[in-house]
Order: sequence, then C-alpha cells, then structure tokens
Amino acid sequence: MTGLGLRTLLMVALLTAGTTAVTSAQERPAQASSAGAATGAAQPLRRLDVSLGGGFLQGVALGSSDARLRANATSARPYTLFASSTLQGSAPTIDVQVGTWLSRRIGAEASFSYGRPEIATSVSGDVEGAAELAIVERIDQYLVEGRVLVSLDETGRRPLHPFVAAGVGYLRQLHEGLITIEHGHVYHLAGGIRHHWRSRPAGFLRRTGVRAEAGVKILSGGVTVTRDTRVQAVATGAFVLGF
Repeated sequence: MTGLGLRTLLMVALLTAGTTAVTSAQERPAQASSAGAATGAAQPLRRLDVSLGGGFLQGVALGSSDARLRANATSARPYTLFASSTLQGSAPTIDVQVGTWLSRRIGAEASFSYGRPEIATSVSGDVEGAAELAIVERIDQYLVEGRVLVSLDETGRRPLHPFVAAGVGYLRQLHEGLITIEHGHVYHLAGGIRHHWRSRPAGFLRRTGVRAEAGVKILSGGVTVTRDTRVQAVATGAFVLGF
C-alpha cells in the first residue's frame, strides 16, 4: 500500500472515531434524563394526604352487674336486689386522617374520630316488683390514633388502590354534663380502598380522590361495667386531598 493510501485510511478512521464519540456523548445525557424520569415516576412523592369524612361505629355491650346483699359475712348465697346491664349504642362519627406515604408500600398517618353514642343502663328483676327502668345518657367520645398503612397495589397504576391498616391510640369519653371523664386505649385493624380522581406532579393541590375502609376497634378502659375489652365494627368514608 502506498503512503498516500495509508494516510487516507488513517484519516477516515480518525473521522469515524470522532463522530462515534460525539454521538455517544450526545446520547448519554438523553439516556440519563430518561432513566431519571423513569426513576422519579417509580418513586412516590413525599406529599401530605388529608382525609375528611365520616363513619359509623357499631354498638357494643358494656357488661352487666347485680346488686346483692349478704345476710352476714358467712352467708353462702347473696340476696339479689336487682340486676342491671349496660349497652353503648351505635353512632355516626366525624373522622380526620393526616398522613404521608414513606414508600410505595408503607404509609403513616394520624387519625382523629369523634362521636356521641348513647349509654343505656337497664335495671330489671327488682325484688319488690318494680317495673323495669332504663337510664340513658350521651357521652362525647374521642379517639386519637397513630396508624401504619400497607398498600396492596404494587404498580400504583390501577384505578382502585387497596390497603390494610393497623394502629393504636388513646380513648377519651366524657359523660353528659362533663361530670366524669373516662380514659382508655384503642387498637385498630382495617382494610380499605383509595381512588384518585386527579393527580399531577406539581402544584399546591396535587391530588384529589376518595377512600373507604372497614374494620374493628378494640377498646379497653373508658366507660365500662367490667374490665373486659370490647370489639366494635367501624366503617368510614372520606374525601382525600393530597398536597
């Protein structure tokens, strides 16, 4: 091969290498940008969700008790004067939840619930034959809980997003006229669904939608005749605002 041919081949090789390097350098930022966008889409935004709605709390038995007398300290059989049983009625509630999703799977929220159920005590079996008597009052019931949510939707792209929730909190019950205040604890297990009407990546109000859930609350303490825990079914629905 002549010197001119060798120089020509060398020049073509250098030009080809330079063109390839420039093309690779131009494609690299675009690929990185696409990868970053895909990653950003896969990662949930750390935004605040506020849910405002209402619910329904099922009634529950609070226990029964008998008024008894003993003839003396050694008497084996007490004398029953009358019997009583107490029920907490069902009631609507006002519910507020404020939380955030820490990842695509796990969320955390604070929950507040307020209701005014009736407490009815029935007195019967009076030894003197008196008619059955019912004593009814309303109480103000406050529940403040911390809850963990687990999403069951791996992709986050379905129209309905199922989830389960578990929490623990504080129970406060005020008798009518604020005569007595009772305290206790609440444990909560529930499952539900979320549906988003609108979602956008930026702006003050980023998301709107609705949520519904049903579950049980396990109450201990508070207004009760016995020290036993009681289980109440609960269902709630709410509008969701995402900021």
